[in-house]
Amino acid sequence: MQTFEELEKKLLNEHHDLYVSFTRLLLTLSTGSLTLLVAFRGSTPLQTNDTSNITLILTWSLFIISIITGVLVQYRLMMRPLDDINNARISNENAKDNQPIKLFRKPKKRDWVAFSIQVYTFIFAVTGMALYTMVKI
Repeated sequence: MQTFEELEKKLLNEHHDLYVSFTRLLLTLSTGSLTLLVAFRGSTPLQTNDTSNITLILTWSLFIISIITGVLVQYRLMMRPLDDINNARISNENAKDNQPIKLFRKPKKRDWVAFSIQVYTFIFAVTGMALYTMVKI
């Protein structure tokens, strides 16, 4: 059994670790996006209307969706400990003296949907990038 203060400390430490991961994710995504833009800058793949151009447009669209939903997922993960602190605070205020705090940390459906979108769009985008690269070689 742990007190509210112990639980709060644990969740704040977890929030800090997830916050650091979130900021690293944003930096990595920014750097990766700039690298890809520089890599494709020299070529002008959208001058003709062939299948490889459609693949490139679709691939970029999927990468963008994956990145946006990935940032959403990371944001929700980062904020989850703070939400849990608020829920624990409410439970603590409503609880009788020396009653343990029960905290259920099941993922919400919207978090699961965003994570699934991120994973599947990333897989399809990587597949599209591989196909685009094979056609261009």
